Amino acid sequence: TEEGEQYATVGSPEAQVVSYVKEHGPCVQKDIIASLGGVAKIGFGAAMKNGWLSMDKATKEVSVSDKAKDGIEDTVADLLTKVSKGEAASLAKGDMDMLKKRKLIHLTKTTGFKVDKTSNFRTEIVKQETELTQEMIQNKSWKDVQFKP
Repeated sequence: TEEGEQYATVGSPEAQVVSYVKEHGPCVQKDIIASLGGVAKIGFGAAMKNGWLSMDKATKEVSVSDKAKDGIEDTVADLLTKVSKGEAASLAKGDMDMLKKRKLIHLTKTTGFKVDKTSNFRTEIVKQETELTQEMIQNKSWKDVQFKP
């Protein structure tokens, strides 16, 4: 999807939120939402769930947790990059389901057909007979007629 392509280049919403908090230091959630917009709403919960951010309950300030100080592994962006390169078949089913659930990818099925000329190729349509009649046997026209299988 368009959103998925954007996240593949810029980074997932949770990674964007973590990088914002790293750059600007501890800040209130409202400041993050004001500067990042809708991405912050999506990414804040995921970053908290992953343990990348921690919130001080007294001051309501959000800061980068010890787990994310050295850096984070943005698996969502990595998966989306693989999909955009055409390597979607190599992804695990759980990863594909997660990306579908977040509406970052759409699965489409493509069916292809290959047509070859065979010995039965004809440029005109010949009506095939369904039954062998007594008349065909008598005048021996059954030899020149094609029958339906």
